[in-house]
Amino acid sequence: MVGTEFRWRDTVHRQRSCADCLDCHEYDVAGGCGFLTAAVITESALANRNASLSANGWIGGLVASSATCAFIVPAEAIVIGSIAGALVTFSVEWFELRLEVDDPGGAVSVHAIGGIWGLLAVALFARFHSPV
Repeated sequence: MVGTEFRWRDTVHRQRSCADCLDCHEYDVAGGCGFLTAAVITESALANRNASLSANGWIGGLVASSATCAFIVPAEAIVIGSIAGALVTFSVEWFELRLEVDDPGGAVSVHAIGGIWGLLAVALFARFHSPV
């Protein structure tokens, strides 16, 4: 969890230093929704509380919203983060049990699945501003 916190702070600092994303609260909202969705899924579907999978949902929400944070509104960030949290939670189990990928931290699932969903989310949710 501490590593997740450090990663979040570093990524938020980088996102906010970007010219297009000076006031990017959508990034934080998507990460939080990814965390909450992963926590609910691990509690209900997997019948246990798992801090590691919840943290992976958090990072998955952050990864998925990286490409879209300057082009979406907070309501869309909730949807993007929640879907990323759910996808990452199930993909960690799928990568480990079905594909037998040795990934103890779930980084492959978080970045591969979260990134792919983030690219699709740009096409679905982004609103590009017209040049002045």
